[in-house]
Amino acid sequence: MAEMKTERKSVLDYLSKNKFLIPMYQRPYAWTLEECEQLWNDIVTFFNDEDRKPEDEYFLGSIVMYKQNNHQNIIDGQQRTISLSLLLKALYVKAFKDRSEETKNLVAMLESCLWDIDDISGKADYNASHLESDVITKEDEDILKQILTNEYRLENNDIETKIKKVKSNYEKNYLFFLLKSDEFAKENPTKWEKFCVVLLKSCILLPIECEGYDEDSRLENALRIFNTLNNRGIPLSDSDIFKSIIFKSKKTLEGRKEFANKWKELEDKKDMDFIFRNYMHVIRARNKIKTSEIGLRVFFTKEYKNILQDDNIISEIEQLSKFWNDEFSDLYNNRSYQFYEVLNELPNEYW
Repeated sequence: MAEMKTERKSVLDYLSKNKFLIPMYQRPYAWTLEECEQLWNDIVTFFNDEDRKPEDEYFLGSIVMYKQNNHQNIIDGQQRTISLSLLLKALYVKAFKDRSEETKNLVAMLESCLWDIDDISGKADYNASHLESDVITKEDEDILKQILTNEYRLENNDIETKIKKVKSNYEKNYLFFLLKSDEFAKENPTKWEKFCVVLLKSCILLPIECEGYDEDSRLENALRIFNTLNNRGIPLSDSDIFKSIIFKSKKTLEGRKEFANKWKELEDKKDMDFIFRNYMHVIRARNKIKTSEIGLRVFFTKEYKNILQDDNIISEIEQLSKFWNDEFSDLYNNRSYQFYEVLNELPNEYW
């Protein structure tokens, strides 16, 4: 049984008492305006519920993570964690601008969720964000840094127009939360601060911190727990799971970075689940397996897990990717094309 500890946490406790890292093997931030609008509407609906009691709570979902070098590596839940951070930063902008003696505690709570706080002065260190990502693109990294270091500037107040123009999910969703925060404050001028407090203290997450005797065992436990959960967020694909296993098998930082970069190149060209589906057929053919096909995840994590730890796997995956991207087309003879065309015409759910 996987070792873990779980304790329900308010948004305030979850974000203020942890520093987070999105590992190299994770997928990039993918929430769109649709998911952020759903998150916002859920929280507003909870806040506006006339039957809501002070002790009532709203559950935002579970998080699977494991600790490494004073950071919580998020296996599942990065979409919610990042989106909540962007939401709180948007709320902080207004809270800081309108700060007063009456609201200084609210400002302090929001700051503690986003940045390290100096033990003596009580001031936030805007350069010490609680959120880091090893999977983020350089362009998105620059944007996120601007947002989280208070360097982000709006050239004008037409947020809706800018939301339509920007491409980064980080920027688009941050602007969305800025817009919603302003709209809520205008429509509910006496309730805005209370809304912030309800979000911070009455909205609950369930962090599942996976334990183990070393990093590999903690990661393995985290993946095992993830596979048993039915999460509300964007689920990991089969290839995401394979990616984490291959990543874990690389024992040096240099090897892991090299693998992460190569994987990014491959997934930019072709769907990795599709490539692994084809790779499974290659392995079945090599081993003369004639039994019925089993699920892709079961095949690579149960039956042939050792293949994911083989040093040659990336080379072979790369060859398959090149094949499906027609990079070998000049090497085919006419007979090869004939076989290829016949296969391509066969009814098949994979291509």
